[in-house]
Amino acid sequence: MKKLLTLLSTLLIIGAANASVSSGLGLDSDVLDDLQKQTIVVKAEEQKNKRASWNNVRNGCSDDPSCIYRELKQRYH
Repeated sequence: MKKLLTLLSTLLIIGAANASVSSGLGLDSDVLDDLQKQTIVVKAEEQKNKRASWNNVRNGCSDDPSCIYRELKQRYH
């Protein structure tokens, strides 16, 4: 019985510490959700722009395959 009480009190202390830490940060879950949504929107927009850029390169280089190689080399070397 004593071990059970010790375990329960330890869990209560850990739970209280976690609650005080999370409330001490002042971060609301809604704020975090909004930040995550904004990050996702920005990343999606970046990916969309990258795809559009590569589509333009591919369309412009359709007659010359080495053109794509030059573009890759220019961007990543």
